[in-house]
Amino acid sequence: MGLLDDLSNMANKGIAESQKMIEVGKLKNQLGQLSKNRDEVFLVVGRMAYDMNRQEPLGIAQFDDLFANIAGLDTQMAGLQNSIDELQRPVVVAGEACAQCGVVNPPGATFCVSCGAAITKAPAGPACANCGASIPDAATFCVKCGAKVEPAEQPATADAPAPEPPDSPDEPVG
Repeated sequence: MGLLDDLSNMANKGIAESQKMIEVGKLKNQLGQLSKNRDEVFLVVGRMAYDMNRQEPLGIAQFDDLFANIAGLDTQMAGLQNSIDELQRPVVVAGEACAQCGVVNPPGATFCVSCGAAITKAPAGPACANCGASIPDAATFCVKCGAKVEPAEQPATADAPAPEPPDSPDEPVG
């Protein structure tokens, strides 16, 4: 029976080792979680000390370099965030600038995408009598509603003939 006893002892020893390893794993997991919780508390304490120092310097020399390092990192982070914001800003090829905030809006926008103000567009040329849309030069019909465009009266221009000068320089003009 020596062989069977040896095998049984080895099996029991293996089971005991496995149970110890499982228990060690559980304890290490608990230890890791407690360490993580402690680090989170340290983070809160550090942030509180930093915020307090910003309001009124604490005068603790050991913290001064750390606080200066944090302030430098904050400045770098703000610069990077501004760069990200600039890169993510929508690019508008053509459109109307908002009279209120100056943001260039997409073509056809009736309200500003940034501040919500109504976009007012100066008419580029004559307007349709039916719908008010801008009429391109030499158009016979409105591009928006299809109404027939009546030719507008042309104002006097520089092409109009000038009055004729008097026949002789001695005659009074009048």
